[in-house]
Amino acid sequence: MSKTHNIGGKIRAARRAAGVSQKELADILGITQPAVSRMEKNDYDVSAIQLTKIANALGISVTSLMPGISDDGNRYDNLSTSAIQSDYNAPPGLRAFASDKSLLKAMGVTTEELDLLHAMPLEGINKDGYVQLLITIRAIQA
Repeated sequence: MSKTHNIGGKIRAARRAAGVSQKELADILGITQPAVSRMEKNDYDVSAIQLTKIANALGISVTSLMPGISDDGNRYDNLSTSAIQSDYNAPPGLRAFASDKSLLKAMGVTTEELDLLHAMPLEGINKDGYVQLLITIRAIQA
């Protein structure tokens, strides 16, 4: 991970909000407390596995720790929609869905939901199909 992104600051804020000490987080990750301190200062590259462990330990989503994702994690952000719109390997229906900001807002689409839809390699589904797919996914998760 690049030092130019503030993953460390997000980790520190989430750790403090969860009431977890650097030592406790270090024990969970199997690293030293000074390594956690360096991680929070962006002087330590966090692996994807460590990021997942951190999120699980703190009871948050991995995407909430990612750079460019809104801190509240509740709504989509422009980075996610832009990434989908500019990914010409993404299905056209998904690109149309991600481009419709009023629809995303009305549905309360989260960054995690957009990332999930983007991870599904589905062809031949139009924007309305993605709306139905998201409604189905929400119903299953409820």
